Amino acid sequence: MEIIKRCSDYSNVDLPVAANTVWLGTFINTITLWISVQPDIWLIPEEDLVVALQTTFNTVYPQVPYTMTAQGSVYVIVAKALQDGYKFLQENPDNVSPSRAYRSNFMLELLTSAYLSMVSGAINIPQWETKELLAGKDMESVIALCAVAVEHAVEFISDRLIDVDEVLASMADNGGKMWIKLPKVLNKATGKETSGPFMFSVSNWGTQTLAYRSSLVTKGPMFVHETITAAHKDAIPVLLPAINGTAGSMAIKEDSPL
Repeated sequence: MEIIKRCSDYSNVDLPVAANTVWLGTFINTITLWISVQPDIWLIPEEDLVVALQTTFNTVYPQVPYTMTAQGSVYVIVAKALQDGYKFLQENPDNVSPSRAYRSNFMLELLTSAYLSMVSGAINIPQWETKELLAGKDMESVIALCAVAVEHAVEFISDRLIDVDEVLASMADNGGKMWIKLPKVLNKATGKETSGPFMFSVSNWGTQTLAYRSSLVTKGPMFVHETITAAHKDAIPVLLPAINGTAGSMAIKEDSPL
């Protein structure tokens, strides 16, 4: 029987299985894939996530008896991990075309590095149509989230909330590790400074995410599939540094705008 702790007290040592390559490369990849096709990727009902986690756990670890609850180590640790202008979306910003939207280099590279690299090891769960999902089925939500992330970054750079030269200089001095420090404003209610208005969160960007998703739904499943296919074509060169252990990493002093 699992010992229930306070959420903040859980760590990987509390998991019912080892936090090894199977946990990271298969279990986490698979649940990330499931999350990416949910209608509202920001707000997933607790009960739905519990069921999805149980299904994934039973498939990845069939010999390990474990009952999933929202207070247990698996749920809490996964939940922690999940928390941890529009021309720029075009493949060619100088030649805007509805059929080429969501195909900019920014979008495809983000889809590849932040999403495809996180689901490539997903295990096959037939009732989820995992193979079809990996090929691009029902990916409106994850493309929408990437679109919002790119918009978020472009706005911050345009408004000079992020100094690109400063970020690049920091990377050069820190072995490729990216440091991003968000500005702070005074919270009149608490009297303390906060980066809340600049964080990438549901309260700041939930509405835009749903708007992008609606746009993608109207374009149809073939368009979504082709967008994921375009990202897959860029996956090998982007993923090789991660495989070889040479990719740069990112550390955030407050909360990342991306």
